[in-house]
Amino acid sequence: MNYNNKILLTFTIFILSSVTTFLYLPKGYSTIDSLRIQYHRIVNSKNGGNGKFEKVELLIGDKSLRKLEESRVLAINRGCLLDSFQYKTKAKLMYRGVKHDVKVKLKGTLPSHWIEPLEWSFRVSLEKDTTVFNDLRIFSLQSRNQRGVYADYYYHKVLNLFNVINLKYEYVEMYVNGIYLENYTVEEFFDSPLISRNNRPAGLIFKFVSDRLWEISTSKDYEMKNFSFDLYEDMYSTAPLKFYKNRFPKNEKRSNDIEFVKKTIDSFKKEEKLTHEIFDISTWGAYFAVNTLFANQHPARLTNLRFYFNPETRLIEPIGYDLEHINSLTKVEDYTDIFWVNENRNEVSVFYRQLFSDSLMMNSYILNLQEIVNSKELDLLLISLKKETDSIIFDQKDTAESRFYIRENINIISAKLANGF
Repeated sequence: MNYNNKILLTFTIFILSSVTTFLYLPKGYSTIDSLRIQYHRIVNSKNGGNGKFEKVELLIGDKSLRKLEESRVLAINRGCLLDSFQYKTKAKLMYRGVKHDVKVKLKGTLPSHWIEPLEWSFRVSLEKDTTVFNDLRIFSLQSRNQRGVYADYYYHKVLNLFNVINLKYEYVEMYVNGIYLENYTVEEFFDSPLISRNNRPAGLIFKFVSDRLWEISTSKDYEMKNFSFDLYEDMYSTAPLKFYKNRFPKNEKRSNDIEFVKKTIDSFKKEEKLTHEIFDISTWGAYFAVNTLFANQHPARLTNLRFYFNPETRLIEPIGYDLEHINSLTKVEDYTDIFWVNENRNEVSVFYRQLFSDSLMMNSYILNLQEIVNSKELDLLLISLKKETDSIIFDQKDTAESRFYIRENINIISAKLANGF
């Protein structure tokens, strides 16, 4: 074969390979991400889950992928995923051999949820009046690493033990359009099954709207040194409340209850009412005690806090959500040593200071810490959870270390209680 023929053959092979690659590239993504996904397909074409967890697959068409990619590009350019960027689109969910019509959108405010071309976090809502995972109609599918692999699994089990509203949380093998990602988690959304499973009457779920905080904090001119305090204070004083739809049967009292909650929260901000007049201090005491056990204030930040209004007691309860990490009480900042109640430091949010300015709230917190320290049921639960999570922790991404902080924290709390807290 002469030199010219070799060049022609090489050029032809290159053109054919390029055309084949282009035709086989996943549609709906940016070119760079499509190439990365194609590489993942080739390298992991024979890979899949090990069958330890149930298989879940999202089947997302080209147009729907483009819609999700639009959301992602807006989020990447802005530095956060605002509510206004979350475009819903149609897809199919395969679970236990049944194909369900669903609507899907990206979820997760910060880039770890969507910056990678494969490991996106999804919010999924089923069409029609159907459920999966026994009773879920709305839920999140996200990498287990988004919730510390097993941290939130522990968290919700412990919250349940102490009768704080907690979410259903399961592990699944996750696929998108035939591509195996990794073990994901199913995290329940704030819908009516959550309330009924936690043995509460049908009531309102709400939160503070946080978009303004994220818009400011991710702007190029904002100094991040102020982020941990100033913006949260502003959010508490100015942000409106958002009430989740909750697919309850039509309830005439809903609009009246919404107005009641708005006025109640406003009166608390103005310090016109004490904590125990508005909040269920028994569940709030348990909630903060459990957060102290895990040495993490992340769930109680206003961007993460979710509230439940109990129509029977007319009081507000916390909903456990978004722990992310189990920490050691020996390693947290000094102002959080007694976690929510040090009123001598400016860094402690006015929301916490107001909650704990009521001596009844403080007493509930201490009583719940004492219950945690002395709980044989908690000890048995931790033994059981270790056995369960031993089977989950099996690759280099995972670490078992932080599970043992819990018992260390129990000893630290016990010592603080003995010294009068």
